[in-house]
Amino acid sequence: MVVFIAASMSLGGFCGTGGGGDPPSPTEACTTAQPPPEPRVDTLLVGVGREAAFRELVDGESLVIAYGPQGGQHVLVSARVFTDDAGIWTVESVLRDASGSERGRSAHFPEVCSGGWLELGDFTVFLDEDEPFTGTLSVKVSHGERSLTRELPIAVVAE
Repeated sequence: MVVFIAASMSLGGFCGTGGGGDPPSPTEACTTAQPPPEPRVDTLLVGVGREAAFRELVDGESLVIAYGPQGGQHVLVSARVFTDDAGIWTVESVLRDASGSERGRSAHFPEVCSGGWLELGDFTVFLDEDEPFTGTLSVKVSHGERSLTRELPIAVVAE
């Protein structure tokens, strides 16, 4: 049985995947910040903040555009994944505006721990442009035949 619980947004690089080539080396950040879900099923939480400050995103929530030192723009999102199936998982995020046009995408390839929570705290989601918009954030985590997906209405806003 698979259960999903929240969602996240992304665009150009969960952990920075640009063009072709091999995926980046996996990272592992297991945490016991919260107990396993009951019943014990694969679970995806998407939110903002890290560790004790983590909180799930809710429908219609706003993500604030931030500006990087190289002149680009992004938002920060966090995710937690619980599973008993350890291995390298794929995390893909897509952000679309209300018309359905893609406004951002990112991918990440973390090493997921068995029986614990993997925390991806404050990963950068690069935006194509810095114009505020409303739309949908879709996050999918997958490993082999297993996957969890969550879509969430959000707003991307200027500071």
